[in-house]
Amino acid sequence: SLFFFFSSSQHKFTLCGNYILVGASHSSGRDLSSGQLGESYIADFSSRGPTSDGRTKPDILAPGSSILSAGGKPATVGECDPVTYPKPGKADEGVVSKEGTSMAAPVVSGTAALIRQYFVDGFYPTGKKNESNSFDPSGMLVKAVILNGGQYMRGVDNGNGRVLPV
Repeated sequence: SLFFFFSSSQHKFTLCGNYILVGASHSSGRDLSSGQLGESYIADFSSRGPTSDGRTKPDILAPGSSILSAGGKPATVGECDPVTYPKPGKADEGVVSKEGTSMAAPVVSGTAALIRQYFVDGFYPTGKKNESNSFDPSGMLVKAVILNGGQYMRGVDNGNGRVLPV
């Protein structure tokens, strides 16, 4: 099993070793709002380590600032097809802009599901689907693939225009 935790403060987890603590970076593309530096920068509201016992946390970051999400207008046809996109923290025509590690964690969860399916469908090690290569990967393997796919961040946005080194 693989467990995902997201947090805006540092915690000490001792229940299991197969968890991923997810932090938030800025966004990119049309989600990028004024003042954001891009996905290579840690969002000002996101936790960052080390923990009190010296461990590096969070384990991985994903875009979690100004994320466009469904705002829910079930009685409206085309509810998530706005002409314009909402500003951060606002909603427009069934689309809402949110931020938080709670927006970043689903990105990592979806990535974990795709990685697992890659192994289950037998794409490893050739990159081509082959049922004879199919296996059910352990949570540790999925976590290792996620963490090894991470990239170094350029800096930490403090929210006041000042960027600190990572």
